[in-house]
Amino acid sequence: MRTALAILLLVLVSSPSPAQLLEAHVDGRIETLSIVAGDADFAATGPVWWRASLTRFGESFVRLHFSVESSDGQPPSIVGVEGDRGGRFSYAVSDIGPEGVWTGLLPSGTILVSLLGLERPAGLKLAVDRILIESETGTLFSTWGGVDETLHINDPAVPEAIRALAAPVARLSFVRGGLPRSCTGFLVSDDAILTNEHCVADAESCRSMVAIFGYEYDGNNRLSFGRQFRCRAAEVIRSSFDLDAALVTLDGPAGVTFGKVALADADAAPAAPLVLIQHPGGDPKQVSFINCAVLASPVDGRRTASDVAHSCDTAGGSSGAPVFDADGRVVALHHYGFAEGQVEAWTDNRAVLASGIQAWLREPDSREPAHGPP
Repeated sequence: MRTALAILLLVLVSSPSPAQLLEAHVDGRIETLSIVAGDADFAATGPVWWRASLTRFGESFVRLHFSVESSDGQPPSIVGVEGDRGGRFSYAVSDIGPEGVWTGLLPSGTILVSLLGLERPAGLKLAVDRILIESETGTLFSTWGGVDETLHINDPAVPEAIRALAAPVARLSFVRGGLPRSCTGFLVSDDAILTNEHCVADAESCRSMVAIFGYEYDGNNRLSFGRQFRCRAAEVIRSSFDLDAALVTLDGPAGVTFGKVALADADAAPAAPLVLIQHPGGDPKQVSFINCAVLASPVDGRRTASDVAHSCDTAGGSSGAPVFDADGRVVALHHYGFAEGQVEAWTDNRAVLASGIQAWLREPDSREPAHGPP
């Protein structure tokens, strides 16, 4: 009996907590491609030296991964990518390198890849070696009361005061641990977003990340694909494991167009109403405000008393979403949800209190972006 009890205690002590198991939502799959172009494949005259196409239907979005090998003295060249259903991107070959680059999101369909330049490439080898295929995976987790009460952000039932908060919220698409993933993030300065550490906080996730602003249905139910920004460099990501927070610098001033949120210094009161704006499952922007409120605060997260428990409907991909109070200030950073029937130590949604994040952002840090929050 004593031995059995000891084994049981060992299992309980060594079992990972929900805080340790936090992981960004897996959104689709990555397949290997073998599209390669070299000297023998290039045309005799330019400026289009090589062109190829591939087709993928029946999915939501795709992304392509390029890598290059080139000799010194390579003339300037550009890889252009264009989808027949929308999306156009270009990348300087000199910026791609052997580690490669992921394109932005393209609606599934036929995709045209071109190599362009004023001079014929010399000694260049271009490989389209992977394709990321996103799937429709927006099943909600914690549907409080068993009913999904989220709405698309421009649904007529959403109050204008809530819609006005949504522009700085972005959908994040990235690769981490070799898997395609999605999260949510939001602008806290012109060129920096706040999201979860378990989403974007390492070199792999930064190199592959795009933040899509304005990905939403409009008032006439037409889908806008929005505008995409990239992570500037992993070296300027500031992250905290304990707070599950990451401050990510973008490659452009997105806030000039989409604005930014205000972080609250004070925590929301018990039972206070909340608003959570998100991209659940990588879907177009949605909002939870019906039966969305504080359940308990503070509660333990990765750090003691760092979180608030809330009743807002969420899903995988909602990680990193802002939680607003009735005054439109961000009072928490959502980072944990649960599925129906899931047995966990946490049985409610969790978000990191903005007051703790504010204190962390004010601490000196050599990696903090020059234009981060004050």
